[in-house]
Amino acid sequence: MPLGERTRGRIKQGLNSPSSGIIFADSFETGDLSKWNTVPISGIYVTVVTTPVHDGKYAAKIWTNNISINPSLTEAFPAYYDTLCFSSFIRLTRLPTNVLSQLMRIGRWTTVPFPFFTSSIYLGVSLSGGNYYWTVNDVVTTTQVQANIWYNALLMASRQLRRIKVWINNSVLRDIPTTPLTANAVGFRIQPNNTPVDDGIYVDSVQVLSFGVT
Repeated sequence: MPLGERTRGRIKQGLNSPSSGIIFADSFETGDLSKWNTVPISGIYVTVVTTPVHDGKYAAKIWTNNISINPSLTEAFPAYYDTLCFSSFIRLTRLPTNVLSQLMRIGRWTTVPFPFFTSSIYLGVSLSGGNYYWTVNDVVTTTQVQANIWYNALLMASRQLRRIKVWINNSVLRDIPTTPLTANAVGFRIQPNNTPVDDGIYVDSVQVLSFGVT
């Protein structure tokens, strides 16, 4: 499972809010995207595939070849949480021809006038010196990204801890103090900076863990 006991233990340390446990999970084994709130451009730029997969028979693919099309896959919850943890396995379809500024995100979801994320944190990819690196909210890290490898990514937004934290394969990628933030949504978004050529990600084994309903 993507959200291992070791990582859960790290998150629970220092948190006084009771855990609500796993509030959402999808490994796409239904063969469709029916569990998700919003699936823009479903069937073209957001699809279920049988290969490659991290576990089971199915995974999701989110991709684009058009700078004006930024497909996303989003799950919004009826409550806001003091701490929301978003875990999944992701795999780049290829090394992008240009920067992918957003891949995974967590934050607040508003429905009026148009649904979008506000006050969000996100994991992306940046091109620098011929190599690709993970970015967190546009901050480039020193951890390189490779294509055709499954990475376990975990994003945490915590009002109680006043910080956002991102792990890749159980190693801390970024730990950033921030203003208090409650979160009610998670999602994936492909947003290239320039015209891409079949740039995107595969997604599998998604879990969302919550602490403390506000």
